[in-house]
Amino acid sequence: MAHDHCCVNYCTNDKRNESGQNLSFFNFPKNSSQRSKWIAAIKRDEGTLFQIKKGSTLVCSAHFKSSDMFKPITGLIRLKPGVMPSQFQWTKSSQDRPQNKLQELKTMAEQQEQEERRQSFVDSFQQDVKMEEGETGSGGQGASASDEQMEEMATDEPENENIEPAEVSAVEQIEILKTQISDLEQQLCYECIPDEVHTTDVLLDLEKRRKRGTRLEDVLRKRGEKSEREKLLKDLWKHPYHARVV
Repeated sequence: MAHDHCCVNYCTNDKRNESGQNLSFFNFPKNSSQRSKWIAAIKRDEGTLFQIKKGSTLVCSAHFKSSDMFKPITGLIRLKPGVMPSQFQWTKSSQDRPQNKLQELKTMAEQQEQEERRQSFVDSFQQDVKMEEGETGSGGQGASASDEQMEEMATDEPENENIEPAEVSAVEQIEILKTQISDLEQQLCYECIPDEVHTTDVLLDLEKRRKRGTRLEDVLRKRGEKSEREKLLKDLWKHPYHARVV
């Protein structure tokens, strides 16, 4: 007993099987030219092993597009004139592979782009960190040198003993050092100058005149200082300090 079975390679649709219950099966066209196109489309060679017979050599509706078929009043699915089978397992595989490959390449490109952006961000961040560390290191070296100088002069400046180096700015440290240097110059002058010029009136007078912009020559001429005392007053004028009672 003949039964409807699809003759297309790799197709197992059969009316006897559940998979073929809702399918339609079509005979090859009577037109020889159209029939040859069908044979070429399904990749079969007509001969001893494959002979086209009406009612037994069929192609199922799974190999046609929905637009290739129509349903008349009789309810039987028919093919439109001139259509050809075009939906096959090998064509679907060949169509799926490029799409899958294209999607795979697209995904790889997106991942690579994301990785490049991430790496660029990491490199930029690391560069900023290195620059900040370099600036911090330079500042720390300067601060260390100032700290050492402050420690050496701690005995001469007891009022600054409680100042934490980390809490003192560079400008404040410079001012402290200037004050310390001035005090050292003052101490040196007192050690080098004889006791006879360590008088309050002489020191105060020199300090006032220097601040008013008086020239040293006028001071010497007015006071009538000579020889050694004149030299000592010149030294005082070059190294001014705050006069104090001795």
